[in-house]
Amino acid sequence: MRNLLFALLLLVVGLAVLPLFLPKSMYVEEEYILDAPVEKVYSHFNDLQKFTKFDAWVQKDSAIVLEFSSPSYGEEASFSWKSEDSDLGNGSMTITETKLNEFIYYDVSFGDREGNLTEVIFQRMEDDKTRVIWSFDSGEVGYPFQVYNILMKGSVKANLRKGLENLNAILNKPVELDYKNQDVEKGGFQIVEQDPKKLFGVIQQTSIAGEEMNMAMTETFGLVKSYLMDANNLSVEQIGNPVVLWKQFNIEADNALFYCGYIFNEEVPEIDDLEYADIPGGKFLTTFHNGSYDSLYVTYNRMRKFASVQLFELSNDTYNVYLNNPEETAEDELKTQVFIPIIE
Repeated sequence: MRNLLFALLLLVVGLAVLPLFLPKSMYVEEEYILDAPVEKVYSHFNDLQKFTKFDAWVQKDSAIVLEFSSPSYGEEASFSWKSEDSDLGNGSMTITETKLNEFIYYDVSFGDREGNLTEVIFQRMEDDKTRVIWSFDSGEVGYPFQVYNILMKGSVKANLRKGLENLNAILNKPVELDYKNQDVEKGGFQIVEQDPKKLFGVIQQTSIAGEEMNMAMTETFGLVKSYLMDANNLSVEQIGNPVVLWKQFNIEADNALFYCGYIFNEEVPEIDDLEYADIPGGKFLTTFHNGSYDSLYVTYNRMRKFASVQLFELSNDTYNVYLNNPEETAEDELKTQVFIPIIE
């Protein structure tokens, strides 16, 4: 009996002391060399819609429900998930800080467990390869979750490895589309591959209904064009056509957030609200919209229906290039080129 009581006492003391010797957080790191240039690798980590296509954690549940912010890329972009799988549960992920082609930091929440951080570092290598160092650092927890972290460490590391292997496979497999490029001038569709671009302009937030949005666009294009020509001595040919980069378009909330500006090769200084905005590179579905700007939504719907039939996905983001001047062109002769990124 005495031996039993002594054993129980040792067990109680051991359980009380054990947490003092266990780590309160879990740190895991995985390194991998991908057969793709850093620009493409960075783009897939920076766009959360692309991220979920290779992330091993998300891929575990084919019925998982995902919701993305608009836009789905860049700082403050986020997505949330809901899963019936008890290992996944519900959670969210937010991009907190980025430096183009160098690093991305994320904040990850698993239900009520917040304060988990993941970091991806990109290193450009020779022969268009990229070294990626992907780490996960959990928030501090108490006992018995310290034991859970120890048990899960190998699984988390394996998920990081599997995710990088998935991404390498995606980057080296061309998008195969069962159709021939059509005449975009007549409303057909084409797939084009573009390098990352920078739009120089001003971000605006307006209502969608009424004339507020159109007036804001007209005034902003004039402001940006004047700055580029008068303060920076750029010509009309150098500036090119006006562009709108959509960041948010919520009809129910009657709210639109968008950049108005121009894409050009010359470098100009940012000043006041005039700034650069990134347009990620990659494959885009594009077509021409002919006619009133008010019916642009019809073209967007056609593009998304086409993508659905062809079994590939489009991003929530889009940008438009306005090819003629509405003040000098009849409404039925207006021409706009629409670009929507393809999720690879």
